[in-house]
Amino acid sequence: NEIHNHDSLIEPIMELGQSLVKAGHFAAREISKQLWELQDAVEMLKEEAEKRGLVLREQHTVQLFLSELLEAELFMKDRKAQLEISDYGKDEESTQALLRKVENVELELVSYQSRMLKLREMGNNLSSISHPDRESMLKKLQEVESENDLLLKLTQSLQKKLMDRYRLYQFEQEAQEMTTWLASRQRLADSQDYGQDLEDVEVKCRALCNSAQHQL
Repeated sequence: NEIHNHDSLIEPIMELGQSLVKAGHFAAREISKQLWELQDAVEMLKEEAEKRGLVLREQHTVQLFLSELLEAELFMKDRKAQLEISDYGKDEESTQALLRKVENVELELVSYQSRMLKLREMGNNLSSISHPDRESMLKKLQEVESENDLLLKLTQSLQKKLMDRYRLYQFEQEAQEMTTWLASRQRLADSQDYGQDLEDVEVKCRALCNSAQHQL
């Protein structure tokens, strides 16, 4: 931009020199030579500036890509650590807490997919850049994408296992409650206490009938 801004200063010099040559100035040959040298210098400077600008733009693209890639790599590493579960919970409450944790990680991964698509697009743009580390950068991108896919599958697998464990605890708890209830009713049915009077007998009959109805 700075070079193009100086065109307004260069053009008057060129016009002045050309007018002197046309007017048959005694130094016309030397002026003409200087004009050619000046023109060549300007064109060469513009070409070099354009090349440097292209390199700088490519470098900016590469650095931006590397920054996003590193962020994605750290994101995956952190979520992987959160999914390293040694057990599936010792009881219903702890299993439910682990299930919520895995569900939250899955939501974060799903929300991050737009960033992954953007990262892939940036990686595709590297194909037009002749950077010496381009292949290694694209390989690293593939590794991060593979890790992303594995983590998504892992969250689904963990949720299934945790849900199976949670249902098992629910069944065991309900079965235990039912066993305890049946035992108490069985004791009532086996009782040798038949009541001391009419009212007492009626109370025991109603209790026994209610127990039979619950069992049915």
